[in-house]
Amino acid sequence: MLHSKMKWLLKENPQPEQVQRLAEETGVSSFIAQLLIVRGIDTVEQVEMFLRGSLTDLHDPFLLKGMTAAVERIERALEQGEKIRIYGDYDADGVSSTSLMIELFRALGANFDTYIPHRMTEGYGMNIPAMDHAAEHGVQLIVTVDTGISAVDQIAYANQLGIDVVVTDHHEPPEILPNAVALVNPKIHDCPYPFKGLAGVGVAFKLAHALLGRVPEELLEFVTLGTIADLMPLNGENRILVRYGLERMRRSTNLGVRALFETADMKLPQIGSTQVAFAMAPRINASGRLEHAMQAVELLTTRDPGQAKQLAVHLDALNRARQDLVEEITVEAVQQLELKMASSQDGALPKVIVLAGEGWNVGVIGIVASKILERYYRPTLILGIDAETGMCKGSARSIEGFNLYEALTECSELLDHYGGHEAAAGLTMERDHLAAFEARMISLAERCITAEHEMASIEIDLECKLSEATVAFIESLEELAPFGMANPAPRVKMRGLRLKESRQIGQEKQHLKLTLAEGRLELDAISFRNGPLAGLMNDEAVLDLVGELQINEWNGRRKAQLLVQDLAVPHVQCYDGRGTRNPQQYIEKTHVAWEQAGRFSIYGPKQHGIVASDAYWRQWDEPPFDTDTFTCLVYDQEVGLRPISSISKQQHFEVADLQSLYLIELPEEVTVVDAILQYAARLERIYVLYDNLPAEDCLRVPSREEFKRVYVDMMRERSWSASESGNAFIRGMKQRTGLSDRTLQHVMEVFTELGFIQEVSGRVVIVEQPQKADLTTAQAYRDLERKSAVEEQLLAVSASQLARRFGRQYL
Repeated sequence: MLHSKMKWLLKENPQPEQVQRLAEETGVSSFIAQLLIVRGIDTVEQVEMFLRGSLTDLHDPFLLKGMTAAVERIERALEQGEKIRIYGDYDADGVSSTSLMIELFRALGANFDTYIPHRMTEGYGMNIPAMDHAAEHGVQLIVTVDTGISAVDQIAYANQLGIDVVVTDHHEPPEILPNAVALVNPKIHDCPYPFKGLAGVGVAFKLAHALLGRVPEELLEFVTLGTIADLMPLNGENRILVRYGLERMRRSTNLGVRALFETADMKLPQIGSTQVAFAMAPRINASGRLEHAMQAVELLTTRDPGQAKQLAVHLDALNRARQDLVEEITVEAVQQLELKMASSQDGALPKVIVLAGEGWNVGVIGIVASKILERYYRPTLILGIDAETGMCKGSARSIEGFNLYEALTECSELLDHYGGHEAAAGLTMERDHLAAFEARMISLAERCITAEHEMASIEIDLECKLSEATVAFIESLEELAPFGMANPAPRVKMRGLRLKESRQIGQEKQHLKLTLAEGRLELDAISFRNGPLAGLMNDEAVLDLVGELQINEWNGRRKAQLLVQDLAVPHVQCYDGRGTRNPQQYIEKTHVAWEQAGRFSIYGPKQHGIVASDAYWRQWDEPPFDTDTFTCLVYDQEVGLRPISSISKQQHFEVADLQSLYLIELPEEVTVVDAILQYAARLERIYVLYDNLPAEDCLRVPSREEFKRVYVDMMRERSWSASESGNAFIRGMKQRTGLSDRTLQHVMEVFTELGFIQEVSGRVVIVEQPQKADLTTAQAYRDLERKSAVEEQLLAVSASQLARRFGRQYL
């Protein structure tokens, strides 16, 4: 078996009549109708808006509370030539919002400048020194984008300086709102605006719509970038804005957009939400993470092709540096976590992961936290420590069942500052409070996090057969695009696919490439960052998978491909390691591979057994294996296995608890294998590590005619040397009968036991007038039957036959 990493939640299929009715009423295929219904889009009106909504369907921007006041104040500033400052944020949404506002104010002929705080030195949001800076530069009006809704003190200070503030934001408002000239945020509790999911750039776009008196289509590319990058839901108005924005982006005249995608080696006509999310957004974000976000703003607003190219190349380099930095800190964080686990009493993964390091760049620690959470699926807090001041600045990510904001509130006396929501947060604290903070967070988690919470889940739209995974089928899914938050690409579950090939790909072999088969049909699949799983699936594995169907284009050919998000092998697997020279090294290496993959299920102690004979175990005073991890076993005819008697602490052993089994020596009875498979109900994998023999050298029971031919040869020879070396008679008999040396030796033992031959003075001689006897009465004959049955089923077989013999039971 190979366990899935996540819980698979298959959505309930709608009634066929409902699907058919919606398909007929809307003109979509029954398959698209089914996908729409399981996503909660089940009326003709909803389908029409989802699939065919246009810019004319956008809501009136003046439905936003505060919009009228905002427009009036900005128009007065425009009329009087007042100095306006755009105050933005350093993430991709903030950069997009700032760039949009620059283009808007340019078109309006405004007197303005731009300010974005430095992530490292100023932190998020508005700050008092920035208000002083605005006053010094003659600013009379500040228009915020993607920030400001919580800046109560800062805006009050700006008012004292004679600076008016218009806030456009989309973050959750606090209980006490700032005293600004206008607050434009759809999430303000009494705001009647129908759609609450706008990004910061979406709110800025609505302000532009209100000021211009028309839908400013020329600004849609900024909305698309910020909405996708900020993980806003791609439904409602966002879906319309992003769909039309992507269309414009594919034929963009924006020099920065064109240069950025060119640098990323992507062609504009192929741009979709995925390319924006994974190619464009990280490069935009890199400027604010490592240097200053104004570089990204300049890129998106420049009129100089040379500057656009230069800035795009620089942001690309920053993004690569950011990736290296994230990898470096992630490695350090994992090492720190492993040391922490090793020094704990039980060695277990903590309920909450709190890791801190000097010099960790606070611009990327949020990404590191996400990576650690993805790897271990525990609430994770990563903090960078300032060695001089001792202050720690951190980012946190959480799992279902653990509300980060509430937990941080419980620890508020240990924190200098914190903010965020249930799933993500930021915080600062003094270094001396770290230990107490970690202990408090773990204690809080132990109250509410159960084993079920500690496994991620993935929603699946429907089951799909390999025969249905055609290019035409996948092309039809594009009708539901653009994909993103609240509208993910359709996920399918595929069951019972035979593994034809698995291999690791990528420079560091970090990815997994699969070829799957169902009958004569084949499907390629790829799973990112799961390269090590290639060694955990045997050649006879049958897989269940969850993923997204895609079209892979290569050399002009288009074929279906599955992007695997999770997979499982639901049956016992057998791995052929026959002839392994160093079983101990093999076992330890294999066990580590399973642990690192995180695919062991948990049933309790002593899940992993190593099987050999008593004679094998008696070679050592202590077994050469970690007996806290492995149970040392011998074969038992009744229940299949029992622990060796020399280790008393392994007396309390249940075959049913076994998960992994390593067979170092061949069993003497085939029935033992059947007993193991019968009683080891939780067995998931068997590694066969005993010595191997070519099929022609394996024992077999000769026919009566073959026994007779051997006896006739012996009668003709009368006597021969008992020594095997240089025995010409035995060599000739082997050639004449076709029996192997080992089988011929057992035949001689049968004749000796029955009194047909005997050894006298170093020679084997025929016994004159022996008593008649049936071959099958000889114990040697029964031993030959037993041993040959074992070798026939467990040695004289291919790896595939062996895998089917041991792994034939599907759990």
